[in-house]
Amino acid sequence: MNQPTSEWLVLKCPSMAGFDLPGDKPLRLAVDTNVLLDLADGVEAILDAFAVLDQRLPASDTLVVPSVLDELAFLCDSADTARVRQS
Repeated sequence: MNQPTSEWLVLKCPSMAGFDLPGDKPLRLAVDTNVLLDLADGVEAILDAFAVLDQRLPASDTLVVPSVLDELAFLCDSADTARVRQS
């Protein structure tokens, strides 16, 4: 797969290329339950991923959808291990 050129990024994904255009919709990044559990456990790959996203997409928001919140609430009460229940 070819890497996108900087010209392509500017035209197709201006916020990724460092350009904020007026009227752009806010960029929202959704995370899944496993990502949040790994984040709570301090998994280095997840911490690095969030650092890269924060650096490359500083104007983005992180979104946790309601189904993920339901899963986390369930895991607090019913997870197999104490580690997951505490996360």
